[in-house]
Amino acid sequence: MTLQSLEALPVAESIRRSLYLFPTLEAIHVVALALVFGTILVVDLRIVGIASTERPFSRVSGDMLKWTWAAFALAALTGSLMFITNARVYWDNTFFRAKMLLILLAGINMLIFQMTVGRSREWDRERRAPGLGLVCGLVSMTVWILVIAMGRTIGFTTTGVAAKEAKAAPNIDFDSFLGGDSGGGPAGGTSATTASASTPGSPASIATSAAGAAVPLTIQELMDQQVNPAGEFLFRSVRIVADDRGSRLEAPSTGAQWSDVRDKLNVLRSASDLLNAPGIKAAPPGFRAENPGVESEPAEIQTSVDSNRADFNAHAARLKAAADVALKSADAKDPQGLMKALDGIDKACESCHLRYFYPRDKRAQQQAKEDGVD
Repeated sequence: MTLQSLEALPVAESIRRSLYLFPTLEAIHVVALALVFGTILVVDLRIVGIASTERPFSRVSGDMLKWTWAAFALAALTGSLMFITNARVYWDNTFFRAKMLLILLAGINMLIFQMTVGRSREWDRERRAPGLGLVCGLVSMTVWILVIAMGRTIGFTTTGVAAKEAKAAPNIDFDSFLGGDSGGGPAGGTSATTASASTPGSPASIATSAAGAAVPLTIQELMDQQVNPAGEFLFRSVRIVADDRGSRLEAPSTGAQWSDVRDKLNVLRSASDLLNAPGIKAAPPGFRAENPGVESEPAEIQTSVDSNRADFNAHAARLKAAADVALKSADAKDPQGLMKALDGIDKACESCHLRYFYPRDKRAQQQAKEDGVD
């Protein structure tokens, strides 16, 4: 499973959208790690002869390590849930990788101790462990201190990274962004022709062929050149962001930013009309689905659209209606209303995708049912 597919999981999306889930997970994760470190520290201090020296080592380790493992399991669970919300950013973070390597080193160190000095009880009542055990105890304390340090540094070095990445990557597939699909269907991929110039709110309805002749855009090109970029912009313009500073709403704050939102919504409205063009084709010649086991090939889409033209036009009209609702919120400069309206756009798009673009994707069908997409 790729990092992007982890981010597309329903649980990851739920955590990102919630104001409370991410900070709650982070709080539990920090407490769990503190418990891991605290209980291991008690054992390590006994190993090196600094604390609890009057108690047998077997008693100290028996009392502490059961709590260590329980806390570690909780830390691993909460850490994994936080990771999938922004997997690509975390994986690219040097301090995150260092933390994972240090945890692996701590496990190897513990295994060495258990396979050697830990097997012997000759020193159980001695003040400290013999040579190798003493080294393992010191290494353990050092490594876990570094784990804590790396964990805190991750938060400070990932703040704002997701937003910067979003601005630098305008070509993320809209299907993946909205519905968790793999993104290789007709809405994704590379256009076979070059779009003619267009201005915000007035998308081009034709492309230019190699011979210079004007030809109508296909559904795939319309999605790739107009709907996808507009949709990505809108879904990044107002959103709940969760990071080390907690959860907050990011939304347009100036007149120019709200104007940009209205421009992109008008792109969606215009695209809806273009989808109703008589004789519109599914994709340019030679275009193929990247995941044919799940996604429909252009010929299948064409047959389905041509035989259900009224239904396809109704789906296009639904996109326009959803964009109209969002425009009212943009005119009122209402972020909460815009978020709700964008959910309507999401469902309008996903409903059409499920019907025409990936009708065999059982996972998407099930998720749509759970999300109330009809």
